[in-house]
Amino acid sequence: FLFFSSIWMVWDDYDREWKGYQRQFVLLETEVTQAGLAAAEADVDQAQVQQLQSERTQAEQELASNQAQVDELEGQLDEIEAELYGVNQNYLFTKANYDAERYEFEELQEEDPERAASVRPEIDEMYQHWLDLGLQVERLNAQRDGVRAQIAEYTTRVADIDAQIGELTFETGRLQERL
Repeated sequence: FLFFSSIWMVWDDYDREWKGYQRQFVLLETEVTQAGLAAAEADVDQAQVQQLQSERTQAEQELASNQAQVDELEGQLDEIEAELYGVNQNYLFTKANYDAERYEFEELQEEDPERAASVRPEIDEMYQHWLDLGLQVERLNAQRDGVRAQIAEYTTRVADIDAQIGELTFETGRLQERL
């Protein structure tokens, strides 16, 4: 009895009146999307797409021929980013320590100005160290940006062509995803 009840429940759910309308709508929506896709494909300048694809192939070949330089630059970038991470962490910790020590110094200056004067060189030294680390961070950021720019000289052409192809074929791609 339970088996037949389950079958009847599934069939009753499947055979609801509005499900027929839903099926018709899905078929209609598919037809409209296919018609839109055909129109969008007709609007795409296939000659231009072919030209861009051949340019992309050429750009990929150029990139492949310069892959050794790109790999070397990416290795340099990894080294710079690792060093930058360490220096930046040191910079941030030094700043936090300096702020804490500076606060204690200012409190001490109000309570005992003579003793505060003896601590002042340590605070100034910590401040100078923090400034030096900030300069190192800026130098490493500039180096990283320079290496990224060198890598971009090799890789930008492929990305630009991909963007152009994407602009030309955006609508067709969007409609194909709906199908």
